[in-house]
Amino acid sequence: MMEKIKGVIKFIGFIILSIIVFISVYTFVFTQVRKNDYVNLFGFSFFSVRSGSMTGTIEVNDIIIVDVNKNVHENDIITYYDEHDDIVTHRYIKTEGGKLITQGDANNTQDAPIDRDDVIGKVIFVFSPNLAVKLFSVSLIIAIFLVLINFDELIKKYVLDSDETDNKKPDPKNR
Repeated sequence: MMEKIKGVIKFIGFIILSIIVFISVYTFVFTQVRKNDYVNLFGFSFFSVRSGSMTGTIEVNDIIIVDVNKNVHENDIITYYDEHDDIVTHRYIKTEGGKLITQGDANNTQDAPIDRDDVIGKVIFVFSPNLAVKLFSVSLIIAIFLVLINFDELIKKYVLDSDETDNKKPDPKNR
């Protein structure tokens, strides 16, 4: 039974690793070889945030997942090309004269108006690497705590039992 579980875990690990390798190679080809500004992977893309203009909602170094389409509504957080062809992620706050007006949540002023064609897509998920590190750290602390609680049982099971079986002398009567 344990061998089947180990086999399933290895298979799942292989699948996850294969997906990560595929996404990495796909991203490299599209951004470095084909010189695209971003990757469109099954209608989604991802970006790393480089400024604090959305602080409070999206932090510096957060990774955002963007649904690549032009169908955005007021109050959506969108990713778009600004007037300098830089990729920006801000909140779409209103429409004026057929142009979209955006503003960073942490900014005091509105951005220059953009066309709907400048929109890359709408942010649908924000992943914080800082949160992942904190979750990993907490999980590690809990694991260490559980090991310490069961330390005497682990010693008995894995250290003392193996020593007893290794040091047993054969019984001459059982020959």
